[in-house]
Amino acid sequence: MAGGHCGHLLEVDLTHGTISRQALPAPEELSMWIGGTGLALHLLWQRLRPGMVAHDADSPVILMTGPLTGTKVPNSSDWVVV
Repeated sequence: MAGGHCGHLLEVDLTHGTISRQALPAPEELSMWIGGTGLALHLLWQRLRPGMVAHDADSPVILMTGPLTGTKVPNSSDWVVV
């Protein structure tokens, strides 16, 4: 769990009923994004296309926890929906 991350993301495609395990971005890229919210916004930006609106069938929804989730750090067990 180097850097507080488990190393993978779980991608669930509700349209096709598939689940896949995705690798996290490289450590240098991870260090540019603060916590789960920053990383979720980065991942969302990569998946958006011009003209996409929130209610499009292929519009992504990202549920993310931060790298300190599960530790004794105060308020670190939060999660976000992006």
